[in-house]
Amino acid sequence: YQRRVHGLEPVDLNGIVNKLSQIILIKRDKVQLYPQESVPPAGVGLNKSAVCALYKVWPTNWNVGPRGTHLQEFKKKLQSIPNTKFREYSPDNGRWVFEVSAGQWK
Repeated sequence: YQRRVHGLEPVDLNGIVNKLSQIILIKRDKVQLYPQESVPPAGVGLNKSAVCALYKVWPTNWNVGPRGTHLQEFKKKLQSIPNTKFREYSPDNGRWVFEVSAGQWK
């Protein structure tokens, strides 16, 4: 999968560069920080505001029924995901872009 996480504020990677694969979990349809441990306070470590872009994110019922109906429902689902601010969704490449504020990572 293609995926990108872009911090909106500076991040000090000293001491955590070798642990990034343990701190950031990126799956097809979600980004999670600190999956194995508790998330530090807002503004500490990687718990900062970021924009995430995930690709190849499509509805599971993509080939069933009218495509437009499923896309609208799917887009509403993406817009309602807690702790995220929806930015855009492109059904052509399944690109979903959203923002997570510092302190909202779960």
